[in-house]
Amino acid sequence: MTLFTLNACPKPQHKRNAPTAKQRGSIRPSVRLQLAARSNGRCEHCGRGGIALQAAHTVRRWQIEGRTTVNELAHLCVECHSWADTTGEGREWLEEFRSKLQALAASKRPNQLSDSGGPMVGLRNVKKQNEYACS
Repeated sequence: MTLFTLNACPKPQHKRNAPTAKQRGSIRPSVRLQLAARSNGRCEHCGRGGIALQAAHTVRRWQIEGRTTVNELAHLCVECHSWADTTGEGREWLEEFRSKLQALAASKRPNQLSDSGGPMVGLRNVKKQNEYACS
């Protein structure tokens, strides 16, 4: 007398569609170079140089959309990185630092607004608009 029968069926062989938080939070070598160039080899909180610096995320990995950019990172020494991750004051500093970076990046972007003050227009869209205007 058997209580259960085994009905084995194959598991689906599809892969994960969306990247994991760990994958989104990974820092590419090109982003590390941009970060080092921005900080000039100094801690962006205390200003000490010539010490081991770490790339600290200014947002939690699960909040990152897409891939990590240089504007989501701070170059910090070990002590400042620990302070930023473990204290409320440190998290507030990271949030303020990130907002400053985003404001700076927004001010450096060329052609953000169209002449009419409308939404952002990408270069491809401008070319298409010019093509339609000529015909």
